[in-house]
Amino acid sequence: MFPHEFSETIAASGPVVQPDYLRALARAHEAAGFDKVLIPHSSAMADGFILADQTLAATERLGVLLAHRPGFVAPTIAARKYATIDAFYPGRIALHTITGGDDADQARDGDWLDKTARYRRSGEFLEVVKREWSEAERFDHEGEFYRVKDAWSSVRPLDGHIPIYFGGASADAVRVAAEHADVYALWGEPLAGVRERIAQVQSAAAEHGRSLRFSVSLRPIVAETEAAAWERAEEILRVTEERAGAFTKGFPTQRNEGSERLLKFAADGPVHDERLFTKLAKATGAAGNSTALVGTPEQVADALLAYVDAGASTLLIRGYEPYNDAGRLRGSHLAGPRAGPGGVMSVEVIEFTDPGCIWSWSSVEKLARLRASHDVSWRRVFGVPGPRPGGPQEQHANWREVAAVTGAEIAPRLEYVSSSSLPESLAARAAERQGEELAEAVLLRLREATFLEGRPADSRERIREALDTVIGLDVDRLIADLDAPAVIASVEADRRETRRPPLDLIAGGVARADGDDYRYPFPTLIVNGRTLAGWTPYEDYVAALTREAVAT
Repeated sequence: MFPHEFSETIAASGPVVQPDYLRALARAHEAAGFDKVLIPHSSAMADGFILADQTLAATERLGVLLAHRPGFVAPTIAARKYATIDAFYPGRIALHTITGGDDADQARDGDWLDKTARYRRSGEFLEVVKREWSEAERFDHEGEFYRVKDAWSSVRPLDGHIPIYFGGASADAVRVAAEHADVYALWGEPLAGVRERIAQVQSAAAEHGRSLRFSVSLRPIVAETEAAAWERAEEILRVTEERAGAFTKGFPTQRNEGSERLLKFAADGPVHDERLFTKLAKATGAAGNSTALVGTPEQVADALLAYVDAGASTLLIRGYEPYNDAGRLRGSHLAGPRAGPGGVMSVEVIEFTDPGCIWSWSSVEKLARLRASHDVSWRRVFGVPGPRPGGPQEQHANWREVAAVTGAEIAPRLEYVSSSSLPESLAARAAERQGEELAEAVLLRLREATFLEGRPADSRERIREALDTVIGLDVDRLIADLDAPAVIASVEADRRETRRPPLDLIAGGVARADGDDYRYPFPTLIVNGRTLAGWTPYEDYVAALTREAVAT
């Protein structure tokens, strides 16, 4: 994402930094359903940390993948810069490590190391950064490139880590990523090439007892019909070829191994796997993310899912008209939840809930009906309330009172009271990594363990025991994902969001006291900004969704 309109087909005009455009572009991506935007880096670009702050301040949920080139900012300082952004915008910043493949571009900022040494430096940089994020005590480090003594940071990410992405196709890149990265970034190669690269990187990571996730970068070109999409692709190619010299002026001139791979695939043929169009990579010398997927929204969505099946967990997509294409993607099937018959997802619902709340348990069936019968964007927020007072008998008495009102089915007795619903919330969020259907089954099963069996899944052992019966679930993977920094950060962000109810809910006695804070009652639905707090009849939910659908 650039702070001015610019692409292969659009010549830059006006100031390099256009604040209003940057904010509008960020909001357009958030509205389209993107979870993150990439802020790139080169020796000539505006300061990425400031662009990241402006992007995050202009949006509510959108995250930023901020590219950073080691070697110019001390790792302890870089770590604090990222941690400070994370403190202002919890869980919304990630580090994309760009070692640098072009000697000339490195030299413009005064770096004269060769490429092999730069990768060694990147590895050491990340080693120090991670210690600065995670260590509560002072530490020393003495390496080939960095030497620090008594290092310590007063600002650290809540869970001691910020997600680390890593790019590069060389053997050195694989070696460093395997040891330090959370996500390895790939350009849009044919499926066979992506599978090959994933296997190579996972094999290297296994030597460190690690397993990585993978991001694939692609350029969607969509239209209402397949023929129209290919016509648009050829027109984009024509303009790109005309503007290639001007476009690549700001890009590195020394080809890296990732670019060489894309050019090899382009030489093998203009189209791979039915939709992967490589002529655009050839036209720009594979300058950056330059291979496209061409077709109708449904066809391109299916092609993207093929990369997920090949092992990708993240899809980094952007169009050729940055602002307009964000709007096009909102009306397609490519970004965020799939749209309804009208093509545009017009109703957005936020559900504040808790796996261990009896009122939320009482609402499971009607909220499932609501989601199944309406085409809406639905985001679930796990509130993780403070400890519930009383022992098993007192808690069960409360269940009986609620069940008398709601008709909810409950166990004849509660064996013990969970000290916190955090383990269940982490498990529910971790399950989302295995798909929406399994995530719904996991959350339901966790609630059944509490309210139908009287044995809350408040430990890893109980989580495993409760979820062993969920068909298709990789329980070992879910248990491992309980420690994933992104999962922990996501639930912590949910917890904080739950404790920011509007003042009218607090003044009206609707918000619940929770320690020194107030929180939304469970369940609460926010439908396009309208709040339905607490236990609500199904008909009122339907009326709210219908009203908002008509209004938009």
